[in-house]
Amino acid sequence: MSNGGVRNGNAAKGDALSVVIPIGGVGSRFAKEGYRFPKPLINIAGRAMLFWIIDRLELTENDSLFIAISDMVNDEFHLDSQLRREYPHLNVKLIPLRFDTRGAAETLFIVAQSMTDDELQRRTVSLDCDTIYFPEARLLSRIRTLPPHHGATVVFDDAGDPPVFSYVETDSRNRIVDIKEKIAISRHANTGAYVFPDGFSLRQRCAAFLDQPLKSLALGEYYTSSLIADMIGAGFTFVALPIPNSSFACVGTPPQLNEFLKTISQKQDLVKPFSSLTQATQRRRFCWDLDSLVTPPCVFGDYRTVKPIRRNIELVRQLHAAGHCIIISTSRGMQQHDGNVNAAVADNAAVTLATLAKLEIPYDEIQFGKPYAHCYVDSRAVNSLLDTQKEIGWYAASGASRWSGKGSTGGMLVPRSFNAVQVIENAVVKSSTSEAILGEIYFFSRIPTDIKDVFPAINTLNFVPSTQSFSLTMQRVHGVTFSHLLVGRALTVGRLEKFLAALSRIHSSNGIVDDHISVPPSLAARLNALGESPNRNVDIYANYAAKVSERYKAFLPVYQDLGDDHEAIASRLLAFLQDFEADDRAQASHVIHGDPVFSNALFTKDNTVVFIDVRGRQGDVLTLRGDALYDLAKVYQSLQGYDFALLADPISAQTAELVDLVSPVDRRLLQDLQGVFWAFVKKHYTVDRRDLILVTASLLFSLIPLHDPPMRRLFYKMCKAVMAQVRKG
Repeated sequence: MSNGGVRNGNAAKGDALSVVIPIGGVGSRFAKEGYRFPKPLINIAGRAMLFWIIDRLELTENDSLFIAISDMVNDEFHLDSQLRREYPHLNVKLIPLRFDTRGAAETLFIVAQSMTDDELQRRTVSLDCDTIYFPEARLLSRIRTLPPHHGATVVFDDAGDPPVFSYVETDSRNRIVDIKEKIAISRHANTGAYVFPDGFSLRQRCAAFLDQPLKSLALGEYYTSSLIADMIGAGFTFVALPIPNSSFACVGTPPQLNEFLKTISQKQDLVKPFSSLTQATQRRRFCWDLDSLVTPPCVFGDYRTVKPIRRNIELVRQLHAAGHCIIISTSRGMQQHDGNVNAAVADNAAVTLATLAKLEIPYDEIQFGKPYAHCYVDSRAVNSLLDTQKEIGWYAASGASRWSGKGSTGGMLVPRSFNAVQVIENAVVKSSTSEAILGEIYFFSRIPTDIKDVFPAINTLNFVPSTQSFSLTMQRVHGVTFSHLLVGRALTVGRLEKFLAALSRIHSSNGIVDDHISVPPSLAARLNALGESPNRNVDIYANYAAKVSERYKAFLPVYQDLGDDHEAIASRLLAFLQDFEADDRAQASHVIHGDPVFSNALFTKDNTVVFIDVRGRQGDVLTLRGDALYDLAKVYQSLQGYDFALLADPISAQTAELVDLVSPVDRRLLQDLQGVFWAFVKKHYTVDRRDLILVTASLLFSLIPLHDPPMRRLFYKMCKAVMAQVRKG
């Protein structure tokens, strides 16, 4: 168990830092070179790269350390548990990334969204996940002594070509006047350590920066250097903090890592962690199975006839020579003697020790009696049949052995169960034998010209009579759902306002279609038969009282299972909906989406909003028309935490309460976004706040039977919580 670079009392509480290590990618270049683990978990002398970085930071118990990494990587490798085990005395917070962020600045915004008020007041440091700082850099100590309200970038002297870093230009007082990514405007290159005056300003400027379209940025990515340039332009002061080239090492690519492994194999003092308190000691313990060092016997049962596995033996020699502890473990004789350790030792100890001596295999400890098994499962195991040098993280010097040269794996949600969705290159094909898809097909066959840009371009609409199969083929939209933005804490005010503005455009559409998409006659006949016409009137209230009442009666046992107050809740909602309809309080629009929850909207790389999964129906009549308030209630449904339930992993969803799925930080963010929503609605619509709240509650009430039992209770509680807002308001 390790404490990292924890120091007691060496920094006052007022000097506490928020240190962020954003891990956006997982190291595709390393994967191509045969490394099995994500980049931050690749071993360096038997210890993960990420731990090497943390071990050498001058962290105190008052600091907060944020590790931002893909939730899928964390789910697979349990990094959160590893961090707790390795650094029990550090305040480490793992921030799961729900989608592939579009640059480090977006990742930093997500982390800043996750900070407490106290952490937001601190100076905030962002460190690349592949740069190791040595004690001579005195990195965090120097950052703590920066003048108040100053940011900084840590720089070194770079004469390399081509320029692969970001570079700064400074004035006579060492203040940064310009910063460029991949353009050498000076020899002051950034190491990947960036300091922000405080978390509040970082969060505020990140939000404004992210609301700029990617295409407006020079390199099409939200680089941290570009964020700092934006902050300097806004009047913030940043200085250059130089460190010697020898005081850090970048290990972000396979060649860089190999060079570093070569260096530490020759300079063992670099392996030593920063703090004397850490248990991540300089001397590592490596346990080798004997069968990873020698082959099975050439003559069955005669262990004198084994052959050396030379590359692994050489690796053991180098590790031992570097001062590391080598343990040899073997299960020899355990199968033959039915697990009797004493018999196995008596039979095999002498020949084993003789073999180790003959092959000059050094060791500090040897353990006989390893249980015999066909498969060993271990969280720290290395497969000796793979590249052990890469697995352990050690440089085996070429030519060091006399035997040298001899021998030798974003963000969309699951489609509705009655639809099949296929992604084929740049097209998405949605098909179904259910007529439920006809509403969407009808909508896209008559989409008004003035709002085509907020929906995917439609290629074909089709119906195959022989299979009774309907399909639509549309342009593939590259982006992330607003669900993932919300749950991933990346939904800025500007992004929500873009969403609401796009939805408002739909509600303001004139409904005129200048050009119709081609529809096969068999499909056109079906759409015309079910679509609105003089003989088929559209009731924009069809999805209100009638639908709620019908579903409540059809699934009464489901509602009875939720609690004794189900009948009172249903009665109150139905009474409201009936009054709402009787007073004709709907906001009639030529076009509505029908289900604009956040999972049905994509935020593109161009910072535009594209809606998917439209309804196109009121009751049993196909139409684009409806009540704009219905759409707004769907949005407000998402702002209650609906998407947190949708994106929860199945195990959590089975046992969690709503309060567990929506953390205090997320509740605060939801409240802020609800304020943005109400301000927009007040400015652009003439709806009654109470009406919108209770319509939202009715939607939550009616969707309860559509979900599995554990989720039903969550949505029932959400429904009642929304209803309570009327009493509060």
